[in-house]
Amino acid sequence: MPHKNQTIVIRACPSALEHRIQASMTLAYARALAPGLIDVPFQPEKTVQHLKQLLRKISFTSPRIGLDTRLRVAANSHMLHHCDAKANGLALDLQGTYHLHGSPTSLANRISEIFLAQGISAIIGYGPTHGIAWALSRHAKKPISFYQPSTLQELPVELLQLSETTSEALHHCGIHTIGDCLQYSSKDLQHRFGASLIERRSAFLGEREDPIITESEELSFKEVTVFEPALHSLNAIEKQLITRTRTLLSRIEAPGCIARAFSLRIECLNDRMQRYVIHKNLSFHQAFYTPRQLEELLKCTLSTLSFPGAVQKIEIEAHHLEPKEHYQVHLSEPSKRKRGSRIHRESYVQDLIAHLGDHAVQQMHVRAHLLPEHQATTRPVMTGTTKEQTAMPILPGEERPGYLLQVPEALEATALLPDRPPQRITWQRRQLHIQQALGPERIQTPWWETETLEQRDYFSVQDHLGRWLWIYREIPSQQWFLHGLWT
Repeated sequence: MPHKNQTIVIRACPSALEHRIQASMTLAYARALAPGLIDVPFQPEKTVQHLKQLLRKISFTSPRIGLDTRLRVAANSHMLHHCDAKANGLALDLQGTYHLHGSPTSLANRISEIFLAQGISAIIGYGPTHGIAWALSRHAKKPISFYQPSTLQELPVELLQLSETTSEALHHCGIHTIGDCLQYSSKDLQHRFGASLIERRSAFLGEREDPIITESEELSFKEVTVFEPALHSLNAIEKQLITRTRTLLSRIEAPGCIARAFSLRIECLNDRMQRYVIHKNLSFHQAFYTPRQLEELLKCTLSTLSFPGAVQKIEIEAHHLEPKEHYQVHLSEPSKRKRGSRIHRESYVQDLIAHLGDHAVQQMHVRAHLLPEHQATTRPVMTGTTKEQTAMPILPGEERPGYLLQVPEALEATALLPDRPPQRITWQRRQLHIQQALGPERIQTPWWETETLEQRDYFSVQDHLGRWLWIYREIPSQQWFLHGLWT
């Protein structure tokens, strides 16, 4: 995969790992370590397509079969390049159907034979819960592994699908395996490592829902509640909405997801039996928030709404699902967190979005473009970061003024020669004498982007007042413009 003008390794097979080839290593170094190995371009989209084809070939085993939930979320959110390699797999729920295929061993052998016929060697894990089977398939060295209580003492704690920060913190405290983790109470672990560890441990043991989303099912989450009798007070509406939101969040977090947006639909009925529907969208500009922040956003949103009658129905649906980003929680209360921290900034920006709207809060984005006025733009923070947000294409040693005019202003200039800097310029009806000048620097639009080629010769000039100005001559019109100033 190209990265900073060189190709790096993203994935490595077991044979490559034996030759000490690792991810993030340059391809040239990897070829030097193992000249005989084969390298192919990293195309995760094709991997997902191949997994879907394999899924159809073994669809006879169970009606509950699908891609790994993390892989599917990453595919839907266009984040496959950042998805963990352990997410590349299939999940089967054999509850109620395994007796149709004989013993579990015969079924596992049959699936393995289907994969081998396609030239694929698979590692199959068989366990009482989705999490245990997932961990066995990622840790076992033999093709088929079955659950035994003693295996929990051997499984690394990372197979709870934790973040690197949480895993390192567990190792630091002497917790290396899942068996070590199960020796501590949920209260002690949550106090030290946060709620995400408890959520993953509960899903691993089957204490909370960890569903398998089939290919035919839409990856969506919605909570619908009808109230009989209808809700009249704002406090009752707020309480019910927060309760339903907590239920929805627990369903979303079970497969390791988080939602960037929610849609709220409230049906009201007034005294004249007239029905009204209120729609409201709630958005987070990044998939990084706490349940308390979402509840505060709901309260803020409800305070801006006026209800024409009693509330009979509330629907809240999650949108723009992404893989959940785990982080080490702060042990102090949220109100005591330092100002300027990431959580504090996210909360402040989110409050602005809640009060002003999705498109009212904008952020600067830098994109690679040769013309200076197109190198920076603003867009709503809800759009997030894209590949277009890269560094400015400025060569080493080149300088740009600290202040750029959004629209270059026309100048009147006097130059002895067409390709030389001017001796005098007139800007805003005031004549300025040029004391010294640097340049020219030729900047032009790429020929493949526009039918009309735009060429400019830029000069850095100092006027008799000591100011440095950034001016350019447009070719072929020979018109002069001021584009920036050094302040």
